[in-house]
Amino acid sequence: MSILHAIRRWRVLDRRQRAWLIVFVAALPALRLSLKLRGYRRTRSLIDQWWTVSAPVRQPSRRDVQAADDLAQLAQIAGRRGLTVATCLPQALAVYAAVRRRGLAPALQIGVRKHDNRFEAHAWVELGGTSLAQPELDHKVLSHPQQQFAAPGQESSTP
Repeated sequence: MSILHAIRRWRVLDRRQRAWLIVFVAALPALRLSLKLRGYRRTRSLIDQWWTVSAPVRQPSRRDVQAADDLAQLAQIAGRRGLTVATCLPQALAVYAAVRRRGLAPALQIGVRKHDNRFEAHAWVELGGTSLAQPELDHKVLSHPQQQFAAPGQESSTP
């Protein structure tokens, strides 16, 4: 993309979108580093601690879902065009944190699929049953990595 084209696209964004894009551009390298040094569990736990919702979690309205979808699209842009290229997991963690900050209860999903004889994993955020900034997903959602599973042949202690 030419610099002129990038400037035109920047000018289309409103003030709030520009601010969130800057936040994501700064946050994604930090999340990548945290994932590398601390791993998923500790990074996710840190996000959950920092952005604990003190007010009761509310049900998302259609407008909330659209605003969250816009945030997810900005995170994708930051992941492609930011300081470093960020994969879907840091992007999803950033969106998850931003949506939690708004007093909502997003679900961070991790899924897998087999495509062209290759195993692929993907992370995304859902809000109110809607996948954010994900037009079509055919990934099988994995259980949350922090859940504990029983040994084969035994009943699982988690649903």
